Amino acid sequence: MKDVKKVEEIRRALADVFKRFGLRYVDASVLAELFIVNKSLSVGELSSRIGQSISGITSALHRLMKMHLVVRDKDGKMYIYKTESNLLSALLHLIDDVKRHELRVLLNKLHSVEDDKDENLMNLLEKVENADRYLTMLVSILNEHGGEMDENSTNCR
Repeated sequence: MKDVKKVEEIRRALADVFKRFGLRYVDASVLAELFIVNKSLSVGELSSRIGQSISGITSALHRLMKMHLVVRDKDGKMYIYKTESNLLSALLHLIDDVKRHELRVLLNKLHSVEDDKDENLMNLLEKVENADRYLTMLVSILNEHGGEMDENSTNCR
């Protein structure tokens, strides 16, 4: 029998990683649980495993599906949810999502004050633009080679 407390600690630790990318606590917990069990689960199963309400789990699953981190299948009359990607792919997707949204908002705000010629803001703009370029290249390279990664090791095929 699994040590429930240890599994909960592992779920929390993995959820903390996902939260660092801006996921809500319940979303991060649901995603972590799906990676831990590595099989499809219903909303009710997720709710009892995580200790969150069914409506909270349902909302989390819908947000995760919008981000393409979780997929939904039908098992008879019941919907079941799973993650189709490996952990590296999920993390890359989250990095790309932060880059496309939060970094884009920051760049837009910095560009809106570009006329002020504030030296500190111009330096920050340059740093953010460089980070944006480097993240674009990094995500592209890792996505290109991510398909070659063996999920059970860190070696490429």
